[in-house]
Amino acid sequence: MIKWEGYAPDLEQTTPGIFINCANTVPTLKGFAGSPSPQSGLLSVALVAVCQGAKNLTKIDQSTRFFAGTGTKLYEAAATAWTDRTRASGGDYSPAADVRWRFAQYGDVSLAVTKTDLLQFSTTAAFADVAGSPKASIVEVVGPFVFLFDTNEATYSDTPNRW
Repeated sequence: MIKWEGYAPDLEQTTPGIFINCANTVPTLKGFAGSPSPQSGLLSVALVAVCQGAKNLTKIDQSTRFFAGTGTKLYEAAATAWTDRTRASGGDYSPAADVRWRFAQYGDVSLAVTKTDLLQFSTTAAFADVAGSPKASIVEVVGPFVFLFDTNEATYSDTPNRW
């Protein structure tokens, strides 16, 4: 049995276990899988404002949620339209024009951050603030941990090197 080493186009072509050319392949926790099939006819409606970040997130059951953030709202793609998923309590968001929304998936919980608003979470509908969380520029999920990078919070204020 040959162990799959992965994509390595710079190695000798006869090296066992590598692929030097691939299409429609994505890495997974267990190796590699085919990428999702393209969808046609979806999202024929543009966002109402400039997109400041978007991501397709995969839940535990392999279903997906596609989010996009603007300067004041968070939206989720639903069939052929955008559904407003802006937090119900706290009103519109306020990132500057050059600030990006970042997204991550923690199990079945979708997360969103900007440096100007508290960490946001959503399981099925509107986002909500994670009380007591810092504001951050980047959110990442690694195993059972959620990391926030480039934080801004009351105790340490704006700290680009804090996580």
